Amino acid sequence: MDNNIFSSYSNLIDDLIINVNESKDINKNKTTDYSPVFNEFLLNNLKLKNHFYFYNLSDNFLFDEFGNPTEKFFSFYDSIAKSDVGLIFTGGVYAGLKENIDIKNLPVINNNTKSMNIFIKTISAIHTYGAKFFLTIKSIYGRADNKHKFLKIFPYSASYIKSYHEPKLPCVRLSDGVCYQIVDDYKKFAQRAIIAGFDGVLIDGNLFGLVGEFSSGEFNKRKFGYFSELIDLPLKIVTNITKDNKNINIIYRFTLDSILNLIYGKNKNKINTIKSIPKKARTINVLNFLTSLVNAGVDGFIFEFGTLETEFFSVFNQFQRENLYEKIIYDIRKYFNENSIKNKFDMPVTLMVKDNYNRIGTCANIVRNDAINLFDVTKNVYSDNRFLLNEKMKKQSNLCLKCSYCDDLAKKCGVVECCINPNLFNEKLISISKLNNQKIAVVGAGVSGIVCALTLASRGYQVDLYDKNNTINKNSRRCEIFNFDNLLSNYNNYLEESVNDYIKHGKIKLFLNTNFDIKNVDVNLYYSIIVATGFHERFLNITGAILKNVKSIYDVLDSEKIFDKKNSIVINAKSELSFKLSLYLLLQKKKISIIIQNPNFLKKMENDRLTYYLYMFKKLKANIYFLSKIKYIQEDFVELFINNKTKNDDFQSLVLNYVSGLKISFEPKAKTVDCDLFIYEPDVYSNNRLYYELVKKQYKGQLYLIGNALEIGDLASIVQSGYFVGKNL
Repeated sequence: MDNNIFSSYSNLIDDLIINVNESKDINKNKTTDYSPVFNEFLLNNLKLKNHFYFYNLSDNFLFDEFGNPTEKFFSFYDSIAKSDVGLIFTGGVYAGLKENIDIKNLPVINNNTKSMNIFIKTISAIHTYGAKFFLTIKSIYGRADNKHKFLKIFPYSASYIKSYHEPKLPCVRLSDGVCYQIVDDYKKFAQRAIIAGFDGVLIDGNLFGLVGEFSSGEFNKRKFGYFSELIDLPLKIVTNITKDNKNINIIYRFTLDSILNLIYGKNKNKINTIKSIPKKARTINVLNFLTSLVNAGVDGFIFEFGTLETEFFSVFNQFQRENLYEKIIYDIRKYFNENSIKNKFDMPVTLMVKDNYNRIGTCANIVRNDAINLFDVTKNVYSDNRFLLNEKMKKQSNLCLKCSYCDDLAKKCGVVECCINPNLFNEKLISISKLNNQKIAVVGAGVSGIVCALTLASRGYQVDLYDKNNTINKNSRRCEIFNFDNLLSNYNNYLEESVNDYIKHGKIKLFLNTNFDIKNVDVNLYYSIIVATGFHERFLNITGAILKNVKSIYDVLDSEKIFDKKNSIVINAKSELSFKLSLYLLLQKKKISIIIQNPNFLKKMENDRLTYYLYMFKKLKANIYFLSKIKYIQEDFVELFINNKTKNDDFQSLVLNYVSGLKISFEPKAKTVDCDLFIYEPDVYSNNRLYYELVKKQYKGQLYLIGNALEIGDLASIVQSGYFVGKNL
């Protein structure tokens, strides 16, 4: 790669470790001047009102079974435009051969009058709000085909590489002739986009779509034919579109898969990745690749960093060093400037990132530095449609937690909805009659109980919120790991501020240090009782478990002082919560040993998070005992039965192979591990006592059981349970 553009960034990963403690307080150096990102920006011949863009995850639920847009299409994008975002990209229409696909529920852009009228109506409304609208074009082919059932036989691929989603299924290699037909479809859709009034098109070249697959040496193994060169397919698509449409705005979405070298380094080829991606990955010449596309007619890029398994920079807010993005893109811009590379409008090439920034001040600083032009605020807008308006006015917003639940929902169901603050299409809760203003008890002021109470109170119910503790939201606060997780901390602050506001206005009554006992409470006063009482712990059943140096993780997270004068800490991990705590302690220069006896929880963890932990544990030299069992615990050591066939330096590969379903043999061997503090995650079971007492008492009101979160990874589901009960009661 020219000038080895990414080689200088390995030091930045080290900076994540060295400087992480300096960035705990994200508000310490937060800028208050947001004006740069809210100023107008000239994108070629288009004037954007600000530097923010929205990229929809999926349009499938906005089209009918014949692929035509419905009124939902208009309602959705009209709602998004009201959020004040400057540039909007659709979720995508699919270019491909009709005879090879099931056409139902696949968005396309047709010439029929009804279809065109909805597009024209939507674009007109978006322009009224001062926003611009681009049509995303993607191919139906690629490794996602089988999962989404787009094809009738096997998934198509650039070559005979295994399917990304279904690695056991064979792939059909697309012929050059079919590739040319796909190229023609891209041109046809781009022409129709111009007729409908779209301001431009986005070509989706992300790594796991067909175009990205052809332009990646990881997947394109063709030895001959026109499309064997990595630049061939995207270049042909762009050239064909601009041949008869000289002034069409074209943005290209591209995955900088070269950054795989940065993350995996020399060990990259040793890793059997979760999705069976081939081990040997060729690195394309990124700068020449981008230059060729610009010369062909591309006016700007949306960059993604790494694959689905390595894209962890944007997920872990406490390690999110935006200067990493900024420096990489700044050097790309510098290369363009030094070589006088401009787009077909004789303008600087527009550079964007596919990353949801929660900090507008950071975006403002990057715009000042003339690096990134536009920022993706998709998830933020999902969680609060007034997100940008509130940020501009310095008002409180419903924060996005980046839990990825909306991504998963879009992939599985074709529906995009934030479960933290659901408000798509300006969703309004059903209010109750003022003459029938009922009283409701919510027992348990954890995350689910709070969300349910707030939702019910917003609808007009009188809510009594009970908790046996002296504070609300105790478990979620614990999971911040001493302010280690800023996103979660911000969301907890938002919840607690909302509860206090509702209490102040008489919508919620809070009863702390109170056990909701049916012997002392007249349950018949309540129209409904919501039981959100969480869980009980089981004691550790291991010899030595009653020693003073043995603590439950939930007790440990109540006080940071417990780590004073403790240097050799052993953590028996059963969930992501222990991983997060381990990482925190490693950064405090503690010697950490992690025991993973039952690794099934790893399979539930998102790929990007899991890869991140594995990388950081190796970087910080944690001692990992995979598939190991605890024999007994003493005052200053732990005796283990370890798997003699697993080695520390192979831990990353072992875990990825295990998650992929490969069997790992076990050969026990005894080992002693130094330990002056042993932290365990207790087995837990739902605290359903109150629920069953009410059932036994034959309580006649509406009775619900929600929550029961056993780990922070359940956040999305427990918030959803609280919200939907509160919404539909």
